[in-house]
Amino acid sequence: MIGPAARQLSHTSTTTSATVRYLPSGDNTVLRDALYEAWGRRCHVCLRPKAFQEIQIDHLIAHTTAAADLQRLKQQHGLPDDFDLHAPANLAPACGDCNGQKGIHVLGPGLLDIRLRKAATRESEVSAAVQSFATTHAVGRSLRVLRTLDLSDPAARAAFEQHAPAVVQELALLDESKADYLVTRSLDLIRSVNVDLSYADLAVDLILDARGRTSAAIIEEIGGCPLATALGPAVDGLAVQVRSHARAGLEAPDVEVVCFIAPVVDGVALSVAHLNCIDLRLTIETVNVERDGATLCANFGGRFRCGFRGSVVRSTLSGHSEEWNGEVGTAGQLRINCGWDLTAGLGSPQTLTIEITGWDHFKALVWAARPKLLSTHKNWNG
Repeated sequence: MIGPAARQLSHTSTTTSATVRYLPSGDNTVLRDALYEAWGRRCHVCLRPKAFQEIQIDHLIAHTTAAADLQRLKQQHGLPDDFDLHAPANLAPACGDCNGQKGIHVLGPGLLDIRLRKAATRESEVSAAVQSFATTHAVGRSLRVLRTLDLSDPAARAAFEQHAPAVVQELALLDESKADYLVTRSLDLIRSVNVDLSYADLAVDLILDARGRTSAAIIEEIGGCPLATALGPAVDGLAVQVRSHARAGLEAPDVEVVCFIAPVVDGVALSVAHLNCIDLRLTIETVNVERDGATLCANFGGRFRCGFRGSVVRSTLSGHSEEWNGEVGTAGQLRINCGWDLTAGLGSPQTLTIEITGWDHFKALVWAARPKLLSTHKNWNG
């Protein structure tokens, strides 16, 4: 269950007794900064690292949600009665592009549940960061000001480029490992032609530190294989595995079944009619390579978020067949292993394995406003 709603706090440097919440007509810079840090300096939608200036505060459940719809969402996601739409448990950082598309790509129950659970786990961290801002050392406050700079202004950019390297150098002298930086590479995949999958929204990114950048260069130069070629079939393989779990989850006897208008009639069987991938986000966070003679091996580690939506046929005890909506939201970790025999020529890896190493979240839901009656059969009791 999602944790209790946060208590309110005015986001000023002098207020520490009130609770932390978004101010619709106020300055939310400190809250935005706290969300940005707590969510790993990434947009929660596309999962890509973003500059602070690109980040906006997104309400996971829209703050304009009607009372009746909000009550339904509270029940559906196990939220407390006093759930505050402006509290950190309902807030996440989103880049302007993704936040602007929110009205087009409405989250279904499964994917929304993933975001709400993540926000709940970060709520205390966000609240503590906002409340402690007033006592932050002057150095910390000064460095945070840098995030608000408009680097499109030539004078600001020139000043930043002049003085920032000295700060990075001082950091490297204190601890070399902390002076590393991350580079994001978005891949346009070369997919497998033998997999019957389509993606409504697909994004694959590599977040590379110094070691990752070196490993990626080795794969492309020694293995002769662009990363998009190596990872394309792996993404399809991941989607096939997740789809299998999604189908099993929707057909499980204990799957959650929700009807928003009428009571749920007891059923005896569930069968997935079709299931489409509506969202697949893969973020590769580690890349390592090893070479043993003519064999080159690469290991990719990262996280995925995947959503499926389709229709489920539900048979009732009275002999009816009904069409319901089915949705599954998943998130987890994975490992991809690729191998090249360099004596066989350069190009695509000769060996490829994909392993889901853990699930962070899995929610399957069968739902309908009003089930669609497909057919009527003889009563199951004869």
